[in-house]
This record gives sequence, structure tokens and C-alpha cells, in this order.
Amino acid sequence: MSVMIERRIEKLEGAMLPPAPKAITILIEPKAGAPGGAAHQQDVSEAKRTHDLVIIVRPGELRTFEERGCTICGSEFEAQLIHAANLPPSVAGYRNQLEEILRNLGGNVIQVSAGLSRGAKNRRGEPS
Repeated sequence: MSVMIERRIEKLEGAMLPPAPKAITILIEPKAGAPGGAAHQQDVSEAKRTHDLVIIVRPGELRTFEERGCTICGSEFEAQLIHAANLPPSVAGYRNQLEEILRNLGGNVIQVSAGLSRGAKNRRGEPS
């Protein structure tokens, strides 16, 4: 084969391969003045050096934003959502595995159950 055809085949093969999954690190920032601030900074710089996506949970932060190459969010729940949104593509053809899970849920959510929290009681006042 000619060199030109080999190059085109390489480009096509590269375009057809799925992207490599992103390595994700979630770190929780200590409160201001709390011990462990220097260790946290070392963890952040190590994670930046070795991972594609670094998520820092800063408790009490009201919005999610980018800062110095890291994604900052206010809760671990938001961090897990960002992590789930960056999962590899689904085998069913959706954008990612989170979308596949959400689309395959059976039924509709009508109301949140009170039994999800500890010590919650049902309508009759009994522990659930």
C-alpha cells in the first residue's frame, strides 16, 4: 500500500477508537485554619500531575466553577455528579453511563420517601 493510504487508515482507526476514560480525583478541602492544609495542597498538586480531572469539595460553596485547573464544588453529591457525567460512553449508545442509567430507570419518581433519612417516621409516627 502507499504511504498516503496507510496514513489515512491510521487516522480513521484513531477516530473510531473510543476515548480513554478520564482519571478523576475527588479531594475534600479542610476548613480554613484547620490542620492538614499543607497536606491537602500536596494532594492537589499530586492529583493535578497524575490525573485528568481534579474535583475539590469546598463545603459551603454555592456554585461550581473552575479554579487553577481544578473543579470546585460545594458538596460531595455535586462531586459525584461531575464524576458520573464524566464516565465513559455507554454501550447502549448514550453519551455516558449516567445517561444510560437514568434512561433505563423504571417508573416515575412521584415523591421522596421520608424513610431515606435516619430516624425518620412514617405517617403513623412509627420508625420506618
